[in-house]
Amino acid sequence: MPKKSKSTPVVIILSLFLLILLSVIVYNYSCVEGFESTPNTFEADLTGGKKLVLFYASWCGYCTSMKGDWDNAAKKVNQNDKKMIKINVGENNQEQKKIAEKYSVSGYPTILVLNNGVVETSYEGELNEASFVKYVNNHLVN
Repeated sequence: MPKKSKSTPVVIILSLFLLILLSVIVYNYSCVEGFESTPNTFEADLTGGKKLVLFYASWCGYCTSMKGDWDNAAKKVNQNDKKMIKINVGENNQEQKKIAEKYSVSGYPTILVLNNGVVETSYEGELNEASFVKYVNNHLVN
């Protein structure tokens, strides 16, 4: 029978630590594309003109079904400047609730056009990648 090394628990702990660290890095890298905002960065993310903003809840079935289309469209239109931003405001979190109240979000998904943080209009188009891209290119290009 092989002899158990005293370093085995250390290796396991280090492996778990590295796995967690890698998960955090991957999550943060996925947000670098510029279309996922947080309550801490939301106001700053709204500066610089018109933005198409998705207010969603992670538990919302409609939001989940359109997430891929939103993300793909955002990757296309956010190449040089953030034109599409999404923010989760549907959790039991005070900061998220404040944002939802400020923008009168009462259902999910809610998509608004904000100009430097001021509501201009609601998005009424289809909830698919092509429609999002077309809308941004036709209405939010400076």
